[in-house]
Amino acid sequence: MQKMNTRMNTHQISHQIFFFLAFLACLSVLVMTPYSAYSERNKAKLRIGIGPYYSTEQLRKDAHPLVVYLSKKLDRDVQLTITTSYKALAQEVKRGNIDIGFFNSALYVQLKQEYPQLKYLVTSLITQGGKKTPEYFSWIIAKKDSGITKVKHLRGKSFAFTNTSSSSGYIYPQAYFNLHGLVPKKFFSQIVFAGTHQKLTKMIAQGRVEAGASRDMNLWNAEKKYGRIFRRIKKIGPILNPSFAANDQVDDALCKQFIFALEHIPSGVMQKFVYTGFRRIPETKFNAVAKLLNAMH
Repeated sequence: MQKMNTRMNTHQISHQIFFFLAFLACLSVLVMTPYSAYSERNKAKLRIGIGPYYSTEQLRKDAHPLVVYLSKKLDRDVQLTITTSYKALAQEVKRGNIDIGFFNSALYVQLKQEYPQLKYLVTSLITQGGKKTPEYFSWIIAKKDSGITKVKHLRGKSFAFTNTSSSSGYIYPQAYFNLHGLVPKKFFSQIVFAGTHQKLTKMIAQGRVEAGASRDMNLWNAEKKYGRIFRRIKKIGPILNPSFAANDQVDDALCKQFIFALEHIPSGVMQKFVYTGFRRIPETKFNAVAKLLNAMH
């Protein structure tokens, strides 16, 4: 009888232990599953940011094939954010709200100085004369019927820049004026900031401003839209094309995948853009931009 009771007690204890362990297992599932699911979802996202190069709706539409391509190649949910300004793009990348940003050369250098952990990835390319190059130019332009043919003719005229963060629409033209001893506030009758390159050429085409500075790629598009109504007054550059760079939360393995995907991107993916490819260039190329920025202060 005693042996039977012992066996029963042992059996009951075994059941209690089994149910206790089962309870712990269920509890761990309840606690860990939401966190694990969140971690996997978070890990699978890649947030890419682009500044307001032109209208948000058109930019999002043009970038869609690139987003689809990267999502497939990287096996991640690539999400595109178009920021309200170039400075906002820099700050969102620094804060970790955007993983990878598409920066003009001046903004990249400024952010790199402020945030050394920024990781350079690749620079965009354009095709000129059948060759792909990572450089472009800024042009000071006016309408052909304005009578303006030289920089000195701009004295007393109204002039448009894009915005203070733009390489070709402000920083390089401003450096050119400084180098030649021209103070824009005194030289021009009025200075306007158009906001984007697209808006700048529209303002000149409509006669709302007499001259301005814009990148060559925007000028090509504007001539398709308005006709060959613009006169090229002064060519400034070369200027490095925009580059992709990642914040320090993006691991090196993903950075390498991103670089490889863009350096081997099919031409059809880029057909809506003026850029025709990507290439990783020596980071020393940005030294000239840094010197230019320092000279302006």
